[in-house]
Amino acid sequence: MSEKMMHKDYMACLGRVSLFKYLTDDEIDGIAAESEVARFDSGERIISQGHDGRYLFIVLKGSVFVTYTTSDDEEIHICTIKDGDIFGETAIFMDERRTANVTGAEETVVMKIHRSVLLALFKDKPRTGVKLLMLIINSLLHKLRNTNIGVVFQCESDDVLLDDIDPLIKELIDD
Repeated sequence: MSEKMMHKDYMACLGRVSLFKYLTDDEIDGIAAESEVARFDSGERIISQGHDGRYLFIVLKGSVFVTYTTSDDEEIHICTIKDGDIFGETAIFMDERRTANVTGAEETVVMKIHRSVLLALFKDKPRTGVKLLMLIINSLLHKLRNTNIGVVFQCESDDVLLDDIDPLIKELIDD
């Protein structure tokens, strides 16, 4: 469910959003006026992998699960995003389909900012745009770092997990 941003209801939430950390109240008001708020139930899909993406999302209340669906329809948990964090950043920079699923982990309220709103802001108010871009890049770099740490942890864990080995080789090892 979507609705135009209700200033008084969500302005307090926006103060906790990392994306708006260095923006003035007027700058935040301008973005909020052009944004929408959407509520999602636990388990409700917010973004579907493979669909077109035109929005950046900010979690105002609640949390979401980010997952990836493999070609075998296995859903792999990537991360959990909580209040004040953003997702869907790729939609700002690239005209590509979504690379992951995002689902409400609990009842969740998000702010949706359309790509055209951000691009207009970057063009019309470059000072504000630069601040936003720096914070978006910072968010992406933190996600990349956490992903890299996860990969290293996975590589340093058990040398060989039998469940990952071809059944024929597993049979030979078990003998």
